[in-house]
Amino acid sequence: MVRLPEVDPDVFESFLEWVYTKSLKHIGNDFGDTTHDTNTTNVVNTTSNISNTSNTSPSSSSTTTTKGHDVDRHYEALFQQYFLGEKLQVRALKNAVIEETIHLEQRSNFVPCAEQVKQVFEGTVRGNQLRRLVVDMHLWDVEPSFMLEHEVWFDKEFFIDLALASIAFREKPVQVHPPYIRDPSTYWEVK
Repeated sequence: MVRLPEVDPDVFESFLEWVYTKSLKHIGNDFGDTTHDTNTTNVVNTTSNISNTSNTSPSSSSTTTTKGHDVDRHYEALFQQYFLGEKLQVRALKNAVIEETIHLEQRSNFVPCAEQVKQVFEGTVRGNQLRRLVVDMHLWDVEPSFMLEHEVWFDKEFFIDLALASIAFREKPVQVHPPYIRDPSTYWEVK
């Protein structure tokens, strides 16, 4: 018998649903289809629609849109599944989370906020594929001015990885689409 007292029962219930359905569509997906929603801020401007620079973190700002909160909750729920996949060593679940994270970013036009980035960096080790994906999403989709305005909210390791990804990006031929759109499987964990 495996005991997982530190795992939230809702997270485990979602895991069991994934085991039977092989779908993560049910996880934190209460923000609806946002493909054509023009009333929200695009990721190139902010992660969570921040308009002030107070002592409030980007994801908890009072100016954050309802959609932004819903997307934040969805990312958080997905990342909890990823961490459970790490703990249980379920590669297929982790790869499914990677795929759904990419789809969420594409549907919502939001990247993970600073709190989700911190969650990923605290819950994974250097070189982890989810870390790489989160870094690449910020590299491709977030304006430098936003990162500068909110740098105190981001993990130091995140900025190191972002700098390394920027250097690697500079050394490659010009790309039209982010690597996670061109070939999501490059973020999968393989044997």
